[in-house]
Amino acid sequence: LELLARLGSRAVPDEPGLAAVAAKLAETAQRAESARATLAGRARDLAELLDQALRFHARHGDGACPVCGRDGALDGDWRATRSTEVARLRDEAREADQAQKELTAVERLARAIPWPARELVAAAVTLDLDGSRAALLAWDALLPAARPADPAALAGLLATHAPALRSALVHLSE
Repeated sequence: LELLARLGSRAVPDEPGLAAVAAKLAETAQRAESARATLAGRARDLAELLDQALRFHARHGDGACPVCGRDGALDGDWRATRSTEVARLRDEAREADQAQKELTAVERLARAIPWPARELVAAAVTLDLDGSRAALLAWDALLPAARPADPAALAGLLATHAPALRSALVHLSE
């Protein structure tokens, strides 16, 4: 009875919300990837590289370039020029940074969808509840695979498997 009560009381994510999260994740993943490949992405990467070089110079002083080995490459003039360049590059990189921040937020939302615990669904199978096997199969198709590092892959998994899992969970809950 406790299991039945828990199954009946579990909220299931709504279908429009799931579709919206999957679509938004796919869109933001594409935008972040495009931004990384553009001049904005290049500017961000170059600004990070120069920041590291500036930190190296601040710690170790004037001297040879640690990358190319050219003597006297790092000095006060170099530091002043590169500091100005980093500021300019950071301005150019805002688009890529904003796209990445948005992607991180949407990915966090997608990974936080409140699905019932697998153990709860598996317990329903032991009671041979109608729809429990379908719910467990749908759970196993989506949730273990929903841990890819690639947000676009996660968006695809959500778009493909979340509706079936949601439907199976609603049937099981009923």
